[in-house]
Amino acid sequence: MDTVSYWSATHAFPDFPAIDRDIEVDVVVVGAGLTGITTAYLLKQAGAQVACSNGTRSPLVTPAVPPHI
Repeated sequence: MDTVSYWSATHAFPDFPAIDRDIEVDVVVVGAGLTGITTAYLLKQAGAQVACSNGTRSPLVTPAVPPHI
């Protein structure tokens, strides 16, 4: 049984370099799943500088390192 989602199987995900310098943020959200991304997005909308970290692929680190929301 194939357990890969259609979205994962049909879309190319960008690769982002590891953060190789110190960054200063207000909040670090650990976990880039639906809850983590939503939390990071809402915090950013409220004016916080947010970094979102994930164990494998992290789609978001903002505002110091692209890409951003």
